[in-house]
Amino acid sequence: MSRPILPILASYLIGLIAGYYFSIPFHILIALTFISLSLTAASILIKKAPALFFTFSMLTLFILGMARMEAILNPSFPENHITNLIADEPLSLEGAISEPVERGLDKTRFYINILNLYTGDEAFPASGKLLLTVSEKDIGLKYGDTIRLLARVKRPRNFHNPGGFDYERYLALKGIFATAYLKDFDGIIKTAEGLPSLKRWIEGIRDSIRENVFKSAGTTAPVLLALITGEQGEISRGIREEFSRVGTAHILAISGEHIGIIALASFALFLWLLKRSELIMLRANIYKAAAVLTIPAVVLYTLIAGSGFSIVRAGIMGGTLLVAVLVDRRRDIPSLIASAAFLILALEPQALFDISFQLSFASVISLAMAAPYLKMVYSRNAENYLETGTSSIKHRIISWLAIPAAVSLAATIGTAPLVAYYFNRFSIVSPLSNLITVPLVGLIVVPLGLISSIFIPISQTVSDLLIKIDSQFLSLIIMLISRIAAIPMASLRVVTPNIFEISLFYLTVVLFIYRGKITGWKRFFYTVSAILIILESFYFFKPFFQKELRVTFLDVGQGESALVEFPGGKRMLIDGGGLPMSDFDIGERVLAPFLWHKKIGRIDYMVLSHPNSDHYGGLPFILRNFNIGEVWESGVEEKSEGYIEFKRAVRESGGIQKKVGNGDRLSINSVSVDVMNPPKDYKTNSDRDANNGSVVLKSQSLF
Repeated sequence: MSRPILPILASYLIGLIAGYYFSIPFHILIALTFISLSLTAASILIKKAPALFFTFSMLTLFILGMARMEAILNPSFPENHITNLIADEPLSLEGAISEPVERGLDKTRFYINILNLYTGDEAFPASGKLLLTVSEKDIGLKYGDTIRLLARVKRPRNFHNPGGFDYERYLALKGIFATAYLKDFDGIIKTAEGLPSLKRWIEGIRDSIRENVFKSAGTTAPVLLALITGEQGEISRGIREEFSRVGTAHILAISGEHIGIIALASFALFLWLLKRSELIMLRANIYKAAAVLTIPAVVLYTLIAGSGFSIVRAGIMGGTLLVAVLVDRRRDIPSLIASAAFLILALEPQALFDISFQLSFASVISLAMAAPYLKMVYSRNAENYLETGTSSIKHRIISWLAIPAAVSLAATIGTAPLVAYYFNRFSIVSPLSNLITVPLVGLIVVPLGLISSIFIPISQTVSDLLIKIDSQFLSLIIMLISRIAAIPMASLRVVTPNIFEISLFYLTVVLFIYRGKITGWKRFFYTVSAILIILESFYFFKPFFQKELRVTFLDVGQGESALVEFPGGKRMLIDGGGLPMSDFDIGERVLAPFLWHKKIGRIDYMVLSHPNSDHYGGLPFILRNFNIGEVWESGVEEKSEGYIEFKRAVRESGGIQKKVGNGDRLSINSVSVDVMNPPKDYKTNSDRDANNGSVVLKSQSLF
């Protein structure tokens, strides 16, 4: 077998997926692993039975994948684990900060390895990992510090709606089964400094970079810090939205792209330096020597970027490509990608279900598949140069623009289904925006930011100057992104594709790209395309044939929300929940995912029962991201900032605003909707009156 790593990866990967969705007791999986290994060993003794050996080997990897995932999602906890200590009353706990502190605009998150539980002054050993959120900026606590805290500990909780984000499983993949929340740092005491270590030393460097960036970079500081160290928490919601609209949100997260740029720049620099010496060129393979020298640069950037899971994954990807240069396997791209993926998943199985991992590999695979076409364009330019001795303006334009544009387009197509699945977006301008911004960020902003960091202990003046220059380039990039984001229809909201649709899309792309190597490709291509078109047509027309009235009550925590689906496909959303005094957007995080999961992109009637924040809190996001027909209200109003934001969103949506009261009626096919409350011209002077003036609806069949 020429590429054994491919079936090895496939078997292990399928096992991880099976273990993610299906739980089998760990002891049973261990027994199955032992049996499978025994059969694999026995097959070696049977002559001329390579098929048996292959089958049992792949089965073993499949079972191992399931076992790894079962151990992560459903671990066996000791008696003193934090999950077994949860009570109604606050707990006094002591633990060590085990990960870099995550800073947000108005909150700080700590990952804490629990060491002790206190009852009075007496300490009892405890274990487990706690996610602590504090609604204040950090007070100087660092990785490795030991702290004591008093907080009410809870188990993570999901909103139990189809299509919603599985927060419980997301934290379980990180080994977290308990969370706590504090309004301020009054309930936290630092009991010990962290011991000296490599990671704490790296965190000290990151803190120096952070301080330097915020001192000199002005308004661009949060974005610049994200590009250098990977800290994204203090980037404003508006900036994130603009980057997302134009398809460049990946720039804000350090990934394989950033590692690749650093590796490429370092490799080119070392190769240029080595070529200055004829002696080295005669006695050594300068490409391998440059690759060896580049590895420390990649490792250093990985450490500065925080050495988190996503950064380490990116480092492994870059390192694998460098090793490929050393062992002369540069042309076997599928094996290189598969090797990097297997190494990452062997060390960190849960990475498979991480968005950044999926997007990174989808992008890399897309570029690998497009490589022959890019090489073809480049070869034609080279042939023209050899024939004429000059490079025409036409071919220079092809080299300078066509190839980067093709790379951007390939990456956009390759990641489009995943972006639609996770973010419900399709950015029409993504190829253009990436073509402009990625080179500027990769070749100027990131390298200049790193160079400025190197000068911090050498010359603060030089470092400050470089940061200020860098911030000017970054300001230009942010301005360009803002201008592109303002283009009408730059980004479209799309419903959530299911796994079958995503698979059909990728299969269609593969059939088209490899059409010259697949016998009868046209028949397969047209068949798959037809199935995809029929499937999308089914989802589009299905609501029009609905005959029954459906009402779905949604889990929105505090408050209420319900979706009414009428015969013939009309939809009504009643209230939108909301968490008072919280920046958690129920509309964005709970309602919209449910609606997109149900393939709903339009709300014909939106009803606000009464103007309390736990009823209108989730509606502004729906108003801004769905097609809205009519908006019904009782006429009772509130002067709060949240309600003003709701009214602004109503105006921006273009929906027809209606004040409804007792006696109003709406007929939708075979169903009538009667407004029972409030009375016409209802007046209110208090919150109690506002509740009494709520819109009350009654629906009944007309036949």
